[in-house]
Amino acid sequence: MKANLILYFDHDENPDADRNPELAELLMNFGLYCEEAYFTFQTLPRIGEYIVAEPLLREWIGNKKWVKPCPGDEALRKIHKALCTGSFRVEEIYHHFDTCTIHCSDIRYKISQD
Repeated sequence: MKANLILYFDHDENPDADRNPELAELLMNFGLYCEEAYFTFQTLPRIGEYIVAEPLLREWIGNKKWVKPCPGDEALRKIHKALCTGSFRVEEIYHHFDTCTIHCSDIRYKISQD
């Protein structure tokens, strides 16, 4: 079954004005990609289950149509460093005819000094 994901990122440490703009752009770009792309799941995850972020991030990095604010390996490293967890928790699932939309819980992230 094909599904797109709705992801929201919840900044963990500082007010929005203090965010790292490059990281914020990376996360926003990845979130938009997840909304527009359709991922194939062998079986749909259930509410409360987790979706591992790594394959989705790699698919986004490998997609040449999506411009990233920095090179792919660097983007992957920055997002991995910022995410407080490596998975997304399924909150709601909306079914359509041949696809569905999966809403995930807010994803916490933090800015760490390089």
